[in-house]
Amino acid sequence: ESHNALIGVSFHVTILNDRARPPVDRGGHFGIPALLIRHFTRRGYEAQEAFLDLAGRPNPAKAEAIGRSLMERFLSGRVGSVSLLYSKFVSATTSRPTRETWLPIEIRNPQSDIRNSHDYIFEPSPEQVFTDLLPRWALAAFQCRMLEAFTSEHSARMLAMKSATDNAQELV
Repeated sequence: ESHNALIGVSFHVTILNDRARPPVDRGGHFGIPALLIRHFTRRGYEAQEAFLDLAGRPNPAKAEAIGRSLMERFLSGRVGSVSLLYSKFVSATTSRPTRETWLPIEIRNPQSDIRNSHDYIFEPSPEQVFTDLLPRWALAAFQCRMLEAFTSEHSARMLAMKSATDNAQELV
């Protein structure tokens, strides 16, 4: 949650206006910014869990705990998919509201498209490698999205402060 009144509301409202289409089922949602929790709760969606103690700072341990919690709900079948709604960092002056499906993972370049005449022996098996690495990759991707959101918010905060400073200097 943004703890800065200068950018907190406008920053998150931009994300909500652009990308906050509610999920199809009303089984519940997770929220990090309090504004997102209020947004979906007012529309009849139950908040199953909230993470409000990040204080605008990236914390890898908390990001991993949130990712594992979401992953566990998906793997147990309590939720059918997990979508991430975040502000994608593009540059210091640009961020793009983004919604993407995190789970289930969509493989864009299937193995069957690869034409290779060589046989390889894997130890451990390709299935075991996939089973071991996929959760790690998913958690790393989740942490990356959280870092992008933090970076975008920090950039918006810096731009707001610069604008406020410039406006104050014009008044003086």
